Amino acid sequence: MIWRTFLILLIPFYSFAQNVNVSITSDLEIGDAILHIDATKLNKKVKKLAFEKKGNKYVASFQTDSADIVKLKVLNTSVPIYIEPDFDLQFTLGEDSTFFGPVTKLEGKGSLENKMYYKLRHDYAGYYDPAIYKENIANSNIDEFEISLFKQKEEQKKILKENDSYYKMSKSFRDLINAKIRYQYLSNILSYPLLKTNKYGINPVPNVMLETIKQIDIQNSKAYIDASYRAFINNYVNYYGLKKHNFSDELDANELMLTKFYIAREELKEQPLLYIWSKLLINDFDGITPSLTGNLYRQVEYEENSKEYASIVIDDIEEWMNTVIAEEKEDKKEKTKKPKESEYDLGLIDEAGNPVLLEDFAGKVVYIDFWASWCGPCRQQMPYSKKLHHKFDKKQHKELVFLYISIDNTETAWKGAMKKLGVEGNHVYSPGGWRSKAAQTFRISGIPRYMLVDKDGVIVKPNAPRPSAEGIYEMIINLLND
Repeated sequence: MIWRTFLILLIPFYSFAQNVNVSITSDLEIGDAILHIDATKLNKKVKKLAFEKKGNKYVASFQTDSADIVKLKVLNTSVPIYIEPDFDLQFTLGEDSTFFGPVTKLEGKGSLENKMYYKLRHDYAGYYDPAIYKENIANSNIDEFEISLFKQKEEQKKILKENDSYYKMSKSFRDLINAKIRYQYLSNILSYPLLKTNKYGINPVPNVMLETIKQIDIQNSKAYIDASYRAFINNYVNYYGLKKHNFSDELDANELMLTKFYIAREELKEQPLLYIWSKLLINDFDGITPSLTGNLYRQVEYEENSKEYASIVIDDIEEWMNTVIAEEKEDKKEKTKKPKESEYDLGLIDEAGNPVLLEDFAGKVVYIDFWASWCGPCRQQMPYSKKLHHKFDKKQHKELVFLYISIDNTETAWKGAMKKLGVEGNHVYSPGGWRSKAAQTFRISGIPRYMLVDKDGVIVKPNAPRPSAEGIYEMIINLLND
């Protein structure tokens, strides 16, 4: 067995910021060891502090004036570590262990806190690991899921209470770990309806399961360093944003984004607010109009102490906004391929850039699906669309068209999603997003939106049932038989 000694020394420096010295002592080469210090917790523009090799030691230093959770990346392992000024963490590594991958021994000031932090995340991986609890969501109903969560929550509280060293841990850590357990419990419950929609849309969480939200602080700057709290406020804003609109899956993307921004403003401040605003823009900017994106970015920019967040957001959205603006200008110019003269010309193009007219499908039944790559409910319906498509035989398909009209803001986003989803049918793109000719002509204010057109070109169902709905197959059969 080859052992390696791994030392983290946190030495006081001045009365505010204190110096943190991290050193790794090893008999073997450990490769590149790096500390990741993420001030915004957005996992972007992370400060990467490399270790300097001095003999058989690897040394790095930084300063901190408060508790934080940093990541140590060493030996192909990423380890979250709880730190406070003046901690002195000493890890002894063994190759046959999975503890801190592969730490087997931990001593020094701060060891009690980190042992507990690791124990709960390891022993209750199904409670904290998204990959595991998402699978649990898929395989259980809301009652079963909540019962399991509640049991795990109470077990963890008991572990803390019965731990002989609990009150030897710092007060800051005790507050954080107790908050972590509560926030993760609520985060998982809120994520259930967001991750498990059905053919009828989103089912809200029973109110009784959310009663404990009234007993916690939604705004908690001290808990911000922990992933469980950040997951909670993210799910909170997304869930209650949809609730404000009665969980409709035909919402205008701009309206929903504004609702989420306002909820965040009402409930949060400081770093938690900036984090959520930034996450919303980074994740969903290509689903809303450039003008709204710009306005919301300015809210981030004008907020106090927002420089780092604003810088991260603009790096993500600037190229897209410039591209969209350029495309909008280009749309105003004459197309390189002259479109066909037709009253049915909606400016649709196929994957090759060729113009497509609705009259091209004359004499056929057409099931139209208005969608976009950024629309979650749209994508959720695609597997049902595949199943519906396969219900018809070759003879029926000669008189039937599944027409997917994308109102994505960019052609690239449309093509990427179309390829990934792999749905059979006729795929076309209507440039301009919500201002596209197709969206304006049919007054599309929310997606997904479905229409049924008969063989004579008459829109017989301007708000047709979605692919997952009962009766849609029979409707199409009736139109085919007419």
